[in-house]
Amino acid sequence: MQATLDYFSLVNVLPFTYDALQHLEKLRAEKVRIGTQDLRIAAIVLSVNGILVTSNRRDFDKVPGPVIEDWSQKNHFFLPGIEIGVLFCYVYLKR
Repeated sequence: MQATLDYFSLVNVLPFTYDALQHLEKLRAEKVRIGTQDLRIAAIVLSVNGILVTSNRRDFDKVPGPVIEDWSQKNHFFLPGIEIGVLFCYVYLKR
């Protein structure tokens, strides 16, 4: 657990910006039906043109647009010391 806490102390948290709000309103207008917090996460991903890393494909596959990677599947790596229960989602910024 300490390794997980140490890792997350280094991670930047993306804010919910006005641009993310615009994406959220668009997703709601398109009647994307997933949980409120997941919809907010999707809006943040879209607002930064990021890649969403999550094992929750059931919900996020309903969202048009973001690139999704599922690192719980084979051929993907896990971060050493990170517990899978804590690994909910990351957003990687495309450079």
